[in-house]
Formats: sequence, structure tokens, C-alpha cells
Amino acid sequence: MDHAELLLRASEELAQTSGLEDVRRRLRDLFVGVGKPSYVGLLVAGKDELHRIADPDIAHSVEQEVLTLPVEAAFPSTRAMRERRAVFVPDREALVAGYAPEAVGFSDRMGFTTVLCLPLWGSRALLGVLAVCWAKRHEVGVTERATLTAASGYVAQAVERALYLDERISVAPAAPGGHAHRPPPRRPRRDQRPVRAGRRRRDDRRGLVRRLPLATRPARR
Repeated sequence: MDHAELLLRASEELAQTSGLEDVRRRLRDLFVGVGKPSYVGLLVAGKDELHRIADPDIAHSVEQEVLTLPVEAAFPSTRAMRERRAVFVPDREALVAGYAPEAVGFSDRMGFTTVLCLPLWGSRALLGVLAVCWAKRHEVGVTERATLTAASGYVAQAVERALYLDERISVAPAAPGGHAHRPPPRRPRRDQRPVRAGRRRRDDRRGLVRRLPLATRPARR
């Protein structure tokens, strides 16, 4: 898949997502072709933490080991979050030199060699990090990096929409007894409201007068 095709596919696939798990599921098959990453991870920002959204369909036992990371942890993803910029780790030697043993161990168990972490910018804040990882050493050129950065913009839009939908569902008010909340009944329009007896008699008399021939209508006083 070339770079233009990747961006087109990202714009189409991620525009149809409905939740964070759905976003994560679509990411799995989004990056295909030459240079395909072995793993694409999604981490969503919390309060001083990053929360990894695990693949809902594939059980990565190692992925499940590290689902929450303090922002201050010495991982490439948390560094991208702290410094609000892309972080590139070309190989294991660079990972060992610049990051915590926990990060090295996690990368080894997952089978990563090259890692690129891209911040996910929403319309108002930094939403999380996209981690693109390769099993073998991978040279990320300028064009590929620009394409992945542009694709991360579509990911950020999908994450922002998913967070909004999830928040609406979680805060929706529940009516007593578990019944669905119903809006209060609307007031009837003026022409639908019941007419009082006195007004009805006056209206009936006016209608009768309008229907009488001119010669038989009562004279005005």
C-alpha cells in the first residue's frame, strides 16, 4: 500500500468507528503492505496516566501486562505524551540507552525492534499516543513519517469521537425503576386546547350569524 492509499483508507475506515474498541480493531488491519508494522498500539490519556486499549479480538498476553502507565514512566509512549512530540526509537540499543528496563522488557516480550510514537492531538487537548512498532529494524524515511503523522490525525479524530460517545452513554440519566427516560409531554397548541363553555357559545353564535343570509342577520346596535 502506498502512502496516498494509506491516508485514503484511514479517512474512510476511521470515519465509521463507534467506540475505542472499534478504533483499536480497525487499526489492526489499517497498516498493510510493504513495511507493515508488526504492532499498532493505542494509548489514551487519563489523569497523569496512559491507558492502553487492548485488542478486543486478539489476546496479547504481554499487552495485557502493561495496560496503564504513569506519564512519568520511562517508556517511549509516555515520553511522547510528556514532550508532546513524536518519539522515534530505531533499535533495541537506543531503547536500552534511553529508557527504563521495564520498557526494554516489554518491548522484548512483544517482539519490537523499532518504535515510533505519535501524539494524538484532539481539537482541544492531547488525547493519547499512537505506537507504531516493527519486529525488525525499520528505517522510517521522511515521506513515511509524514504519512504516519497525517494518519495519526485521522486516528485522533476517531478517538475524540469515541470518547465523546462513551461519555454520553456513561452519563445518560437513568429513570427510577430502570425505565427509559421520557421527555415531559408537550403543551397542546392553542387550536388543540379545550374551549371553555362560555367561549364555545360565543363562537357558535358568531358562526351561525356568518351563515345567515344578509336579510335575516340581526342589525347591529
